[in-house]
Formats: sequence, C-alpha cells, structure tokens
Amino acid sequence: MSRDWTLSWRTWEPAAIAGLKAAGASEKQTRTVFDFITSVSIALAVILCVMLIVLINRTYREQTAARILAEEGQIRTPPPCGRRRRQVT
Repeated sequence: MSRDWTLSWRTWEPAAIAGLKAAGASEKQTRTVFDFITSVSIALAVILCVMLIVLINRTYREQTAARILAEEGQIRTPPPCGRRRRQVT
C-alpha cells in the first residue's frame, strides 16, 4: 500500500512542478511590473521636487530684487485706494 502512495505521488509530481514554474513566472512578471511602477513613481517625485525648488528659488529671487529696489527708493507705491497722503503742516 505504501508503494501505491509513492506511485500516485509521482504521477502528480510533473503537474506540481509545472504549477510551481508557472507561479514563478507569474511572480517574476509581477515583480517586474511592480519595479517599473516604483521606478516611475520615484522619478516623478524627484522631477516634481526639482520643479518646486526651482519655482521657490525664482520667486524668492524676484521678491529679494523687488525688496532691494524698494529699499533703495526706486519703487514708489501709491497709497492704498488711490488716496493722497495728508500733508502735515
């Protein structure tokens, strides 16, 4: 009876190995897709961070230049709501 069990196990062995090979191929394909999606996500995050840094840097430079010009007295802004300043006598 033990021998019958051994024979029946051996008849299922090729099917089990084929199933394991198919699962391994599926796992490899899934891992490849996952690695690709991860790489694209990381690259996109890096690109967005660089764009944000460039934008902040440009805005900071523009504000710094405007402030320096204002401190030097070259930019004169009108009073709010178009009112004239009251002259003190």
